[in-house]
Amino acid sequence: MRILGIIPARYNSSRFPGKPLTDIAGKSMIQRVYEQAKKCELLSSVFVATDDKRIFDSCKKMSINVIMTSKKHLTGTDRVYEVSKRIKSDIYVNIQGDEPLINPKSIDAVINLLKKNLKRKIFSSTAYVKIPKNQKKKLTGVYLVCNKQNEVLYLSRYPITSNFKKKIYKKKHIGI
Repeated sequence: MRILGIIPARYNSSRFPGKPLTDIAGKSMIQRVYEQAKKCELLSSVFVATDDKRIFDSCKKMSINVIMTSKKHLTGTDRVYEVSKRIKSDIYVNIQGDEPLINPKSIDAVINLLKKNLKRKIFSSTAYVKIPKNQKKKLTGVYLVCNKQNEVLYLSRYPITSNFKKKIYKKKHIGI
């Protein structure tokens, strides 16, 4: 089974322009994400998908597999979809380009979960971490709510309101 990891990366992010090329202890963020993804046991290959020549050229210089995509895409998922139309694979894994510390075992776990659930006609899976109840600092990121079967009901960049009296953070999405 061919499993392709795709790291969408765009330069013109509204919250942090240039984020993929930001230096983190001597390496760009996109290089760190790519190196972590390459450690996965289940990925057949990994590509960066970008619409920006600076990111494309930087990846080429570092011998990172990279593919140029349309500037019209609104999301990284759109970029992954374009790559899926150009490179044949059985499974496509969207690995967020701003997760430089992503654990390769987490990516493999998501892939294994997806493979297991394909028989149930579930074609998408993701990862999250539980947030400790005593966490006091304001968190940033994407949060999710699951049903009792641990299926995602919705995702939000805002605290999840449980009873309209307090805001809760129970699970934080990991960019896979």
